[in-house]
Amino acid sequence: IAAATFATGARPSHRSLVLRHGHAPTEVRVVDVIRLPVREFAFGFEPRVLVAVRGERRTEAELPALLADAFSLTNVEATIAVRLAQGEAREAIAAERDVSVETVRSHIKKIFAKLDVRREAELAARLRQLS
Repeated sequence: IAAATFATGARPSHRSLVLRHGHAPTEVRVVDVIRLPVREFAFGFEPRVLVAVRGERRTEAELPALLADAFSLTNVEATIAVRLAQGEAREAIAAERDVSVETVRSHIKKIFAKLDVRREAELAARLRQLS
């Protein structure tokens, strides 16, 4: 946790630890420690890391909520991020949401900025770390 909290660099730091239960070696828990982006004018009182403990893969429904919490995404941004990472076309996302493709592009720009990624492949990789 300290390594993620005090890590330097522009990108949020992410570390995963694999823990095996002593009595049941097949039972595995993964502890994800994610350094959260620093907010301007927070005066040092904002959360620094998100610690998530998981034993099984997250359901598709759980991932948007985790993204929203971890990276301060809106619910719409989190949902679009998940769908984009799954390979859905921007046009399909726009059609299902009944908005223009430009609106979806605007959301994607915000998502990329908040997650500090530049490409959809980077977004997909970041989401795989959390799933």
